[in-house]
Amino acid sequence: RLVVAGEEFPGWTRWEPESCLLTPSDAWSLAAPNIGGLLAGKFSPGMEAKLVLDGAVVMKGRIDEVSLKDGEIEVQGRDEISFLLDCSADPGTRQKISLLTMARALSEPWGITWAVQTGLALGLHASVKIGPGQPRWDVLATMAKKDRVLLWCEPDGTGMIGRPNYTADIACKLCRVIP
Repeated sequence: RLVVAGEEFPGWTRWEPESCLLTPSDAWSLAAPNIGGLLAGKFSPGMEAKLVLDGAVVMKGRIDEVSLKDGEIEVQGRDEISFLLDCSADPGTRQKISLLTMARALSEPWGITWAVQTGLALGLHASVKIGPGQPRWDVLATMAKKDRVLLWCEPDGTGMIGRPNYTADIACKLCRVIP
């Protein structure tokens, strides 16, 4: 299901989430027959959207594109982190700042919250230089690399700072079924 502006839209015939820990922003694409034009006008770029599967939020983000073609409507979007890829940070130098503080500052216009993995201590960066036109995500990715941590977006839209936990139980197993 797709939830937009509090309204649920079930019945999608194509559902394509794209998610990878190493890709900064996850994306999704949904398509359905637009019988009688009932779905036209219900979606527009910039609207907040949630993908829900079996009652659980799989991804929270914004609609990027809506297209109507051959009696079908297609809605595409990305998670909350996409704003950080699309917008540049104000140039300048920040002194004695942690990755978490910088992430919160750069994400503030969109209300993106950030959390640090339990037990992980982040140090201060003596100086962080931001060049003209530098994407906000690039600033954070550079800092994360120096801190030897990863950045990702949780399904609820929360930005996370952490490291892999190789001792944790397996959460899921991906299998390829060969017919």
